[in-house]
Amino acid sequence: MKLKPLLNNASSKLQKLVGDRSLFEARLLLAKVLSVELVDLIREDQIEIAESDEKIFSELVERRLKKEPMAYLLGEKEFFGMRFKVSHSVLIPRPETEDLVHESLDWIKSKRVDSNSARILDLGTGSGCIAISLSKNLPEYFEIEALDRSSEALEVARINAKKLGGANVKFIHEDFNQFEPSQKYSLIVSNPPYISTEEFEDLDEGIRAFEPRLALESGKCGLDDLLLIVARYPQYLLRPGLLALETGSFGQREAIKSRLESQSTVRIWDLNCHLFMEFG
Repeated sequence: MKLKPLLNNASSKLQKLVGDRSLFEARLLLAKVLSVELVDLIREDQIEIAESDEKIFSELVERRLKKEPMAYLLGEKEFFGMRFKVSHSVLIPRPETEDLVHESLDWIKSKRVDSNSARILDLGTGSGCIAISLSKNLPEYFEIEALDRSSEALEVARINAKKLGGANVKFIHEDFNQFEPSQKYSLIVSNPPYISTEEFEDLDEGIRAFEPRLALESGKCGLDDLLLIVARYPQYLLRPGLLALETGSFGQREAIKSRLESQSTVRIWDLNCHLFMEFG
């Protein structure tokens, strides 16, 4: 079949699911199958598609119709100006998590963190998007440790570090519930699980059915991992040091603040869905 009718047929199928994005998504999937850039498909809409490629494309469209996220179908997701490999072993990087990276970088630069204290810990690294983005935007003397309890997630993160650059990132297979650091850090950063058990059941099917539950759900109130980090990890911060967390609801951020309000040495601020705690 020629390219144009193949795309139009797929777009028609996807219309109900994604509306006006249907043709765009169909083009993305076909570009993936043919290993070409999107612009090439727009220019060459009369080329003949091989039967084998047509079959693979049709399978991807069917998976998309079952609400599987595009990032998993394409095998990558853009984050902080880079294309990160993703698989079903890792959470898909979200645009809002870029704010966590931006604010952390701004804090490091404002404190003029030097080579004597240039150590960062990323808890629950997943695809490695936070650790690698920090690495790419900081001097090479920064040492970054990135933990994850999933060996499959770390495999993806290591591939991303090799592809995108992250030679100063050390990946560690460890649950941050048990990790015992041997040093202290200027920055501890995390996008931990923060969805409650009840909220998980109400998530969009594309998230609930395809993204790793281990990276999303955190107990009855969604606070189990957040409170554990706040309880355990400030002792591993240098002074001054920053604990930077992505959170869910306003109520979660207030619950965390209440645990720290008695400590006069802590400066706390919100930014969208993130909480920053400077210990000085």
